[in-house]
Amino acid sequence: WRVLQLQIEVWILTFALQVLTGLKNVLCWQYKQMFNLNNEKKTEMKKKKPFFTPF
Repeated sequence: WRVLQLQIEVWILTFALQVLTGLKNVLCWQYKQMFNLNNEKKTEMKKKKPFFTPF
Protein backbone atom coordinates (compact mmCIF):
# COMPACT_ATOMS: atom_id res chain seq x y z
CA TRP A 1 0.00 0.00 0.00
CA ARG A 2 2.83 2.34 0.83
CA VAL A 3 4.50 1.65 -2.52
CA LEU A 4 1.25 2.33 -4.35
CA GLN A 5 0.87 5.64 -2.55
CA LEU A 6 4.43 6.57 -3.50
CA GLN A 7 3.82 5.65 -7.13
CA ILE A 8 0.68 7.80 -7.19
CA GLU A 9 2.57 10.72 -5.67
CA VAL A 10 5.35 10.39 -8.24
CA TRP A 11 2.77 10.21 -11.04
CA ILE A 12 1.03 13.34 -9.75
CA LEU A 13 4.37 15.14 -9.53
CA THR A 14 5.36 14.21 -13.07
CA PHE A 15 1.93 15.20 -14.32
CA ALA A 16 2.18 18.57 -12.56
CA LEU A 17 5.64 19.07 -14.07
CA GLN A 18 4.32 18.31 -17.54
CA VAL A 19 1.43 20.74 -17.06
CA LEU A 20 3.80 23.43 -15.82
CA THR A 21 6.21 23.02 -18.71
CA GLY A 22 3.29 23.05 -21.13
CA LEU A 23 1.99 26.28 -19.61
CA LYS A 24 5.47 27.79 -19.78
CA ASN A 25 5.77 26.84 -23.45
CA VAL A 26 2.36 28.33 -24.22
CA LEU A 27 3.24 31.54 -22.40
CA CYS A 28 6.59 31.80 -24.20
CA TRP A 29 4.85 31.20 -27.53
CA GLN A 30 2.22 33.86 -26.81
CA TYR A 31 4.94 36.28 -25.74
CA LYS A 32 6.86 35.61 -28.95
CA GLN A 33 3.70 36.15 -31.00
CA MET A 34 3.03 39.46 -29.23
CA PHE A 35 6.68 40.48 -29.71
CA ASN A 36 6.48 39.67 -33.43
CA LEU A 37 3.24 41.64 -33.76
CA ASN A 38 4.82 44.64 -32.04
CA ASN A 39 7.87 44.43 -34.30
CA GLU A 40 5.65 44.25 -37.38
CA LYS A 41 3.73 47.31 -36.21
CA LYS A 42 6.97 49.20 -35.63
CA THR A 43 8.30 48.34 -39.08
CA GLU A 44 5.00 49.35 -40.64
CA MET A 45 5.17 52.67 -38.82
CA LYS A 46 8.73 53.14 -40.07
CA LYS A 47 7.60 52.47 -43.64
CA LYS A 48 4.64 54.85 -43.40
CA LYS A 49 6.42 57.87 -41.93
CA PRO A 50 10.21 57.54 -41.87
CA PHE A 51 10.80 61.17 -41.00
CA PHE A 52 8.98 61.28 -37.69
CA THR A 53 10.28 58.09 -36.06
CA PRO A 54 13.33 58.52 -33.84
CA PHE A 55 14.46 54.93 -34.40
